[in-house]
Amino acid sequence: LAGRVIIHLRDMDDFMVDPEVRRMIRTLCEENRVNNESKDFRPVILSSSKRAGLHEKLKNHVSVVEFALPDEAFITQEIDGIATSATDMEGRPLAPPPEELRDQLTQCLKGLTSQEVGNCLARCVVIHGGFKPEMLGTIKTEKAAIVKKSEILTYIPEQTTASREDIGGFDNFFNWLDRRKLAYGKPARALKLDYPKGVILLGMPGTGKSYMAKAVSRYLGLPGYILDMGAVFGSLVGESEQRMRDALRQIEAQDGCVLLVDEADKAIGNAHESQGDSGVTKRVFGHFLTWLAEKQDRTFVIMTLNRAQGMPPELLRAGRFDALFWTDLPTPEERRQIMEIQL
Repeated sequence: LAGRVIIHLRDMDDFMVDPEVRRMIRTLCEENRVNNESKDFRPVILSSSKRAGLHEKLKNHVSVVEFALPDEAFITQEIDGIATSATDMEGRPLAPPPEELRDQLTQCLKGLTSQEVGNCLARCVVIHGGFKPEMLGTIKTEKAAIVKKSEILTYIPEQTTASREDIGGFDNFFNWLDRRKLAYGKPARALKLDYPKGVILLGMPGTGKSYMAKAVSRYLGLPGYILDMGAVFGSLVGESEQRMRDALRQIEAQDGCVLLVDEADKAIGNAHESQGDSGVTKRVFGHFLTWLAEKQDRTFVIMTLNRAQGMPPELLRAGRFDALFWTDLPTPEERRQIMEIQL
């Protein structure tokens, strides 16, 4: 290469196992340290969809720049772009979506990449023949299929969750939710009140913890996701930590959702004492703890536990969750409520 050029290497993480490739990249980086009139400057850009592909020997030579998932402004621009460029079967331009529908589409498409946003919108426009309210249901279905590809997050369809009238008992928990739900309203935003962080549901198996946790997403009017802690761990070096970061970044991009960590005692029990995996469990668990303590968005985390023995004490301390509820066997009054619902 001659002259001042920009070298863009795409998907080079697939070839980082080759020492010749690593040496070539290091040589290019070392040559670009000096920039003057007598030496051509050739900056190197490595682009990849995963950070774990960066080899250990290259970390000192590379500055990492992470790109966030699309925000509201980008998604709104994509919607307006399709509205002005797409046509119906007869070649007539589509009617632009009403402002209310456009805002709903923007909120519904959060958490997807720019390419996924464009593909999902194009598919919905073809199916429904324009911008219609029915697109919201189609987008949620498409979004569930996309999120499922991550193998870590699972979307909870709203039609599969129970309403408050379908649940017997849990009166204390519902009363607590009634007060915390006010934090999502406009008066609370004007007062700059903090959003609720989440709760822990602790109790013996079969007492409705997961059923209740899924119903919270419908009750709060937020999309629900299940985080599979067991699927976070991968076989490659650094893969587990990257999977956890990617999953949490996708959750943050939702700008408000209910995250269910079901039966967490089976996945992260005794994580603070783990010694046999070179510290991978400790690092993944530490990253999750830090995220719980520092998150300021509308994500409401629900963690269900069958037992508290072996759980790291730092997980249960104040500041990471707002409350802990014990789910016991139903009382006579609660059994009557359940029977009336079933009958």
